Amino acid sequence: MKMKKLLLILTAGVVINLNAGMVSAITGENVSKDDYKNKDRGIIVDQDVDGDGIIDSKDDCLETKPCQAEGCQKEEKKVVILDTDKDGVLDNIDECKSTPLGYKVDSIGCSILVDLSVQFDTNKYNIKTNYTEKLDEFINFMKKHENFKAVIEGHTDSVGTEKNNQILSDNRAKSVREYIIENGIEESRLESVGYGELKPIETNDTIVGKASNRRVVAVLQK
Repeated sequence: MKMKKLLLILTAGVVINLNAGMVSAITGENVSKDDYKNKDRGIIVDQDVDGDGIIDSKDDCLETKPCQAEGCQKEEKKVVILDTDKDGVLDNIDECKSTPLGYKVDSIGCSILVDLSVQFDTNKYNIKTNYTEKLDEFINFMKKHENFKAVIEGHTDSVGTEKNNQILSDNRAKSVREYIIENGIEESRLESVGYGELKPIETNDTIVGKASNRRVVAVLQK
């Protein structure tokens, strides 16, 4: 009887050891439940199975091959978006990437107002040769962007009567329009209008201010 009990005890011990071995084979190394972040995944908190420097509890990609699945940790690359024409509108939304420097542009980077930098002597509307550089630049712009039209606006200072200034501003706008047409831009793309002394940009109380008000600008339209 004693021998039979001894055999039963030995047999039970073997079974227990076998079961423990099977559990160990399934669950891995012998760790407590507190060492796991997720029992279903079998992730040990301080383990790094793929050797990528990210411990498994924080690693969404537990393989050594490059991470491709959505949600995997990837190296972030800094994206630099340029402003090629330096108009203040970045290239990713700029629809006119070759706007000349100094042109006022809209929200998509296309010119809407161009200071043609043409100034006139008092009571004159002829274009002096030292004021053609910006005009020639504008002409090249119009040749490259055939979808644009422009209204040429003439302005004066307050010297003289309002009536005479209105006529003078008309003539200034027309002379600039004619110069642009003579240099290769279709007249159907250009209009001219004079505003006289009604839209000054500087004070008319100084010589410098008056010179700034005797100007011509182009308002671009698509």
